[in-house]
Amino acid sequence: MKNFLMASLCLFLALSFGVAQAEEISGKKTFPDFSAAEKAAHLTWIVESTKVGLFSSDVYGHVLDYEYSADYDEKTATLKNLTLSFPIVAMNSDSESRDSKLHTLCMGSPTYDKIKVVLPGPISLKEKRKRVYQGQAYIRGKVKPFTIKALAKIINEEGQRVLHFEGKSVWSLQKMEIPDPSIAVAKLSDAIRINFSVPHTFKEP
Repeated sequence: MKNFLMASLCLFLALSFGVAQAEEISGKKTFPDFSAAEKAAHLTWIVESTKVGLFSSDVYGHVLDYEYSADYDEKTATLKNLTLSFPIVAMNSDSESRDSKLHTLCMGSPTYDKIKVVLPGPISLKEKRKRVYQGQAYIRGKVKPFTIKALAKIINEEGQRVLHFEGKSVWSLQKMEIPDPSIAVAKLSDAIRINFSVPHTFKEP
């Protein structure tokens, strides 16, 4: 009986230690305007606009307000369940008329108020190069799969440990079932280039 109790105690401590290795990290970023978000470039999307069928240029958009969370396991140096979410109205392309159409026609606001992106992982912080991961986008009331080429790493910035998550993905308006906002004189590309660059600063004990 004594040996059984000791074994149970050891097992409990081992499991407790294992659970303690994983912690949820989370945060929120807010930018006052398009210029500040553009400079930080945390969450960016880019589409190509062709006017009168002749002249093409890139249209940039940034997210002014977003939240993130992930399960970080220091022992295995991995991230799981990385989640990014933001209000639809936080999407900003530096044009009121364009953004109004983006929020209502494209993203379905106010019927839908948020967009959420989830990467189940695991994402290894030991990788030196970007790898392809599977993710899900919760958009317009549906769940859409996508792939992203991403890299996560921890670096030292001014004496603080900062986790950086960087990634690039290409979405399709048609596959994501996002209504095309093109007009007669300006046609948007079906491809949406998505860039992520999300930092998290660890709080030192």
